[in-house]
Amino acid sequence: MIGKYFFIKGEEDNIFYNLYYVESLEDEKYNVWLTGNKYTDQPGMCMRERIPEDKFLERVENKEILEIEPPTLFIVTKRNTYEIKEDLKRAGAQWSMSYKFWWFDEKPEKYKTKEVLVFPYTGKKISSN
Repeated sequence: MIGKYFFIKGEEDNIFYNLYYVESLEDEKYNVWLTGNKYTDQPGMCMRERIPEDKFLERVENKEILEIEPPTLFIVTKRNTYEIKEDLKRAGAQWSMSYKFWWFDEKPEKYKTKEVLVFPYTGKKISSN
């Protein structure tokens, strides 16, 4: 379970708190981050929780939480994006005020990007296009 992502059923509309990221297991309790499966430019949109291992596994078994692939976003890698910012907006890109980059939820065809994890956000590249 460590390092895996789980979507919380019934929280589809709550983009800020609909995902568990399992960080570690200590004293028969999972240390998890409650966060969202979509990138948000609002810092601090996650909370730490400790969930007893048996309760967490029961929720998995009952399909209350579903294991998912790690959520990602696509960051535009062009250095000077100011000159194309209107094109990026029309293409659906959003500007991150916190990290100062343009990003997409889905991989765009037109722009070179790097795919990174939504949470925990490190900026570390997963793959490139």
